[in-house]
Amino acid sequence: MIINPYRFAAAGGGIKTDLVGWWDLEETGTTADRLDATANNLDMTVTGSILGSTGKIGTAAEAVTLSDSLTRPDEALTSITGDMTIAGWINNTNNSSIMTILSKSDGTVNQRSYILYAQVNKFKFLVNVDGNSGASNTIVTSTTTASTGTWYFVCGVFTAGVDVDLWVNGTKEASAGSAPASLHDGTAPLEIFSLNDGVNNGQGLLDSVGLWSRALSDAEIATLYNSGSGVAYADL
Repeated sequence: MIINPYRFAAAGGGIKTDLVGWWDLEETGTTADRLDATANNLDMTVTGSILGSTGKIGTAAEAVTLSDSLTRPDEALTSITGDMTIAGWINNTNNSSIMTILSKSDGTVNQRSYILYAQVNKFKFLVNVDGNSGASNTIVTSTTTASTGTWYFVCGVFTAGVDVDLWVNGTKEASAGSAPASLHDGTAPLEIFSLNDGVNNGQGLLDSVGLWSRALSDAEIATLYNSGSGVAYADL
């Protein structure tokens, strides 16, 4: 008998282990908090106006202007310094701006920790060792050139002291080959759609964004991508 290894992960075989926050982004109110599906209750507060639009899975959050974002203040749960993973679906409508899937980084005051984002048609994953710029950043960049109006599943994986990897649509596209031993424990807020404490905002749609305090396995990333269909929190 052939057993599908992903079936068990999707049914709750451990993919929720060390899941810090998961935002399904199903809410439709333009100023409504976007709720964390986990028991950690890391709900995100709207700045500006966030629409509820047709998503990859049900409803997605949409930032229409460069003043729209979702934020949460710095706290212990999101101040991850060891292994970590960020994953989410992105559909960018403005490739001239930085579109952040999830960030804890304020470069204006040298408080960079981690960012998963799109910039100038490329997806990028940045981790930082001490909050400063330049050599303190480790950045990996996708080979995929992103088109506007198209959904992509993007995943950044940090394995402390080992590697920094970037996955797009279930394929590992970039690897740093080396990684810092730990990440900066900064004071920047956690943000969706933006970074630098709301200074740099993007325009487009995001769906099913997750943050883990561990490095997901290849099989778990395949489960989240789900052959291009994605999964909701309730189906993990």
